[in-house]
This record gives sequence, C-alpha cells and structure tokens, in this order.
Amino acid sequence: FGADSRARLQSVQEELATAEAELAALDRELTRYEPRAPFAGHLHDLDPDLHSGQWLADKERLALLVGDDGYRVDTYLDEDVVKRVRVGDTARFVSDGGEGTVLRLRVSHVDLDATRTLDDGRLAAQTGGRIMVRERRGELIPEHAQYRVSLAVETPVGALAGGSWRGTLVIHGEGEAPALRYLRNALAVLLREAGF
Repeated sequence: FGADSRARLQSVQEELATAEAELAALDRELTRYEPRAPFAGHLHDLDPDLHSGQWLADKERLALLVGDDGYRVDTYLDEDVVKRVRVGDTARFVSDGGEGTVLRLRVSHVDLDATRTLDDGRLAAQTGGRIMVRERRGELIPEHAQYRVSLAVETPVGALAGGSWRGTLVIHGEGEAPALRYLRNALAVLLREAGF
C-alpha cells in the first residue's frame, strides 16, 4: 500500500465507524418508539379519536392494558404511611360511586423509592384525586414523596372488569396510635427549632 492508499483506507474506516454509530443510534430510537406491551393482556378504553399517522405527545395514554394474569390495583402512599405497609397485607377497594362489589386485595409490591412522576393524571388533586402535583414540561411531579404500592385482586371483579377505576382503598397494615404520630411530629418540630 502506498501512503495515499493508507490515508484513504483510514478515512474510509472512520466514515464506516461513524455510519455504524449513527445506525446503532437510529436502531435505539426506533425501538424506543415501537409500541410494545410490558406484559401479555387485552386492550381496553382505547381512545376512539386515535387514528393511523396521528402525532402523539410523549407518554400520552392510548389505552388501558389489562393483563391476562389477573387484575391489579395501584395506589400511592405518603412516606409516613408506606413504612407501615408490607407485602402480604390485606386490603379492600371500593370504586368511587360504589359501582360493583367490594374487592378483597393483597399487597404484592411496595416501591422502595419515591416516584418521580405521576403517570395517571386521574390521581392528581386537580382532577379529583388526592395527590398534590405540579406540572413541569408535561409531567406531573408529586409535591411530597409518594410511593407506589401494587395490590393483587383476590375476588371476582364483576362489574369492574375491563375498566380503569378510581376509588377508596383501605390497607390493613401495621397499626400506629394517633398519639404516637403527634408526639413524633412534636419532637421533630422541637428538634428543628432547637437547632439540632
């Protein structure tokens, strides 16, 4: 090889490496936008105004995916409440409006980290939920630490099947005397004001 050939070979190899890196980046981008369900199930509550070729916002809700392995209830709990909930605790769920039966549930998962964004806007205080949020760049950010807790449904869902419902959830977790909570809060204020 001559000096010209070596220089041209090196230049072509650099162009090839750049093209391969761009192709890998495009492949990653394609998989990011590829619709893929995280589990097997059936779609419900599909947006009737949705049509092919329509542009969508990032994280826009398209439908509700109901898993084939059973129903699940998700809730978000404050930091002082979630520490009293354990996997295996029992619970009850009643939908808003009292439609359907009371569901018996069991806690199946408790997140160890607080959620950074609230995925379901129906739980936000602005839409009738109980979680105070602020909107930033199209995302709902909880004002206080909220931990997601998932519960498995142990009874037939009846009239609640095939939908997404908001309601009241009672978890039978570890009890705490109200006076103990007030004492702990008073002690925290005292320590903070004393400068410790």
